[in-house]
Amino acid sequence: MATQTGSQVTRPASAVRPGALSSKKRQDMIIRVAATVICLLGLIVILFPLAWMISTSLKTRAEVAKFPPVWIPNVLQWDNYRQALTGANPFVAIL
Repeated sequence: MATQTGSQVTRPASAVRPGALSSKKRQDMIIRVAATVICLLGLIVILFPLAWMISTSLKTRAEVAKFPPVWIPNVLQWDNYRQALTGANPFVAIL
């Protein structure tokens, strides 16, 4: 219990621990680092399929079927995009 004498408030010795502030700062830092690591892992999980799709879109059919997979194709097949955008659109048949 705190007692008040004049304009000063005195607290019992058990209420104020030495190093309590540094312990709180340390705990906050650990939580911040853990949150950052979790966010980075989530970012990798989200971006991995996107990177794989972009990489696959620039490969030949043989490179797509190759095992073990090739991340960066030997020759970038930009023509794949032209064919996809100007070729027959399978979604038009649904309409």
